[in-house]
Amino acid sequence: MGCGAEEKPLSDNPLTSERGTVSEESQKILDRSQSQTTKQHGNHEGIFEFSGMEEAVEDARRNRPSLNSPRDPSRSPEAILPSAKAPHSQSQPLDEAAIWEAGIQRYEGKHVTIYSDAPRKHIEDLPKIFDLAYQEWCDYFDLPPALPIDGLWKIRAHVLANPESRPRFEKVGLLPQEVPPFANGYAQTKAIWIYDQAIHSEYYQRHLLIHEGTHAFMLSHFGQCDAAWYTEGMAELLGTHHWDGEELQLAYFPQSKEEVPYWGRISLVQDEVESGRSLDLGGVTQLSISYQEENRAYAWCWALCALLENDPAYRDRFREMAVLSGQDTFKQQFRAAWQADAPRLAWHWQLFQQEIAYGYDFGANQLNWKTPRPLISAESVQIQADQGWQSSGFSVQEGQTIRLAATGRFQIADQYNGQAREIFSEAGGVTFRYYDNQPLGTLLLMVFPEAATLEEVPPFQEPTAVGIEREWTAKRSGTLWLKVNDSPAERNDNQGTPEIEMQPLSTP
Repeated sequence: MGCGAEEKPLSDNPLTSERGTVSEESQKILDRSQSQTTKQHGNHEGIFEFSGMEEAVEDARRNRPSLNSPRDPSRSPEAILPSAKAPHSQSQPLDEAAIWEAGIQRYEGKHVTIYSDAPRKHIEDLPKIFDLAYQEWCDYFDLPPALPIDGLWKIRAHVLANPESRPRFEKVGLLPQEVPPFANGYAQTKAIWIYDQAIHSEYYQRHLLIHEGTHAFMLSHFGQCDAAWYTEGMAELLGTHHWDGEELQLAYFPQSKEEVPYWGRISLVQDEVESGRSLDLGGVTQLSISYQEENRAYAWCWALCALLENDPAYRDRFREMAVLSGQDTFKQQFRAAWQADAPRLAWHWQLFQQEIAYGYDFGANQLNWKTPRPLISAESVQIQADQGWQSSGFSVQEGQTIRLAATGRFQIADQYNGQAREIFSEAGGVTFRYYDNQPLGTLLLMVFPEAATLEEVPPFQEPTAVGIEREWTAKRSGTLWLKVNDSPAERNDNQGTPEIEMQPLSTP
């Protein structure tokens, strides 16, 4: 399985194919999950639990095979992805003397043995990193770190100095014939291969090791997943990390570009959106391995997984899907888990890709869905300056004209020119700084469509600047959402609650 930031995975990978039928019992579970009544979770109406899916998850956990027990041969990585089988050299003794003479050094960890011909300073910390990643994987997937029935989970990693090193590794049995040429990394169930990245970025060296290690871990514990976007998205999600020399954090959302040199996922999504090449929810979940020959596909897979992982409204459901990932009903289970609120998720995804940034604050930008009432008379609402888009609780109709008037001062920053200083604004904004071509603090509005199906979710429309007062005519029907303009990564220094009066002037 080829993957990575600069990687170009193989287009003939059979992961792209549709296969398998839904068993009678699985179909019953799906039917139950799709017929469940909805439950409200605090302020997040439309965020649903599916007891049918929960049954499927618990069933999958109970019946998860041990790493040493017989598996269903039809769902094994070897059956689905021939190149995922453990290489012959894994089961055959290695000639350590020949390996040494070839200029390849061995580095031991508890959960990994690394062979490399790259400079020692590029490799010597990687066993420790990998062992810490193993603990993080176990915590993330809610698996005990040591299963007595499984024994010790350990793989072999190979860090090649460059593509010219392939013959050297092949000659001593460290690179079997079935491993095809790869751009930066490749994974099997018990072995991974990467090219040395430390000459470019020590961060990306670790990222690629953890990325490929995530593939091996998930293959070993859950089996092969049919959904390419999920497979690559999870490897990217967990490969993105923070390391301070002692502690390792996986599934880390980078706070700055400098933290993740040579990674570039956020910049890629920003460039795609800026160039008019956004992908809707279906566009990402239908990505195939052949499409992922383009580096940008990895950015899209990561971004969707990052939203589902980091937004509190989605996190629990998203994590529960991992244990189902090796089942032939995974795609159906995933659709069932998100079916009821799929239109809202689809719209949230459109909004997230427009606003994605280093340091994006998921808590401050969590959407507070409300059941709206028609705006038929004058109404007033307050919004929080330290929060992103907020539902007004009122709906407008296409062609309806309303007057909006905002009052109140609020803090929009706590620094000016690098010095501590509280900066206050009204809804007209302050021009000492701009974000997204508007003064900081400017009142913005947007109409979120209340679509019944995914097909009804319209394309994204740019927000409208309201300022202190404005007459505005709705270009489409939906719920009116409001916020004060600021970076989604910099709302933690905002304070205050401006009030907005909304007066309907006409009806469509």
